[in-house]
Amino acid sequence: MNAPVPNRKSLSDTQAGAQLVGVEEINVDQIEFGERLREISEQAVDALAASIHEVGVLKTPIDVRSNRGKLVLIDGGHRLTLARRLGWTSIKAQIWDCSAKIAELMEIDGNLAGAELTVLDSAVFLAKRKRLHDELHPEAQQGKAGAAARWSDATAIVSFASVTSQKFGLSERHVRRLVRVGGLLSDRDVGLLRQSQKAVTFADLDILAKMEGSANRTKAVEAFSKGDATRIKQVIKGPVERRPSGSVEENFKVLERDWRRANLAAKRRFAEEYRTELQQLLSGSDPE
Repeated sequence: MNAPVPNRKSLSDTQAGAQLVGVEEINVDQIEFGERLREISEQAVDALAASIHEVGVLKTPIDVRSNRGKLVLIDGGHRLTLARRLGWTSIKAQIWDCSAKIAELMEIDGNLAGAELTVLDSAVFLAKRKRLHDELHPEAQQGKAGAAARWSDATAIVSFASVTSQKFGLSERHVRRLVRVGGLLSDRDVGLLRQSQKAVTFADLDILAKMEGSANRTKAVEAFSKGDATRIKQVIKGPVERRPSGSVEENFKVLERDWRRANLAAKRRFAEEYRTELQQLLSGSDPE
């Protein structure tokens, strides 16, 4: 059956939430895919088909939102694709009234929670999620400075640290680096990395996050995607950084010298990236 499309005004982007209109069997031809965060995986569709063959039902409804008299897909691209391939006329769906930004957050969270994402997709999705979260909650940034403004919100900590740390076994600092590199990579960079013969690892993304300049980063991505190297570090020219050897006093002097030479912006970035380790050191415990 065709589901009624709500004619209420949709929620504004500043309203942090979505309202469930209802759960209905709706015509698959009535649903628009819209722009998706990632392409449909044929393997995932085949796995869903095997599950339906085994249990006889598609257990989880898809999610759609009402938009100007139309129903647009939020989450469930693989389920909707399979329904169309199987010739279904309708599919069970949860209909939401929400803004475009809230819908995008719901799509990201659906992918993070239920999909087998690569580390690259996780970096891109998390960076986008954080950007959307900050746009939707500008009040959370008021009265805070630097790292505190960007990382103190409980929702961000749950989404980034909890989900990603459990999935990849990373520390909170590594999660912040994932988010950072996800925001630094251009759409072209991401496309090239997805097409590369070798799967991108966290170590590769960690190196890209530390690189200065988008041009240098793009050159490294291009070389890696062409198969010129099996790891990003192999396409970076220049001497390899080595930890200073010697006594504690000698090491301290090296750190002190570099700290004094750095400008304020560099010091703030360093404090942000290594905030957790610095707090652990000051409390007397060993960093992760």
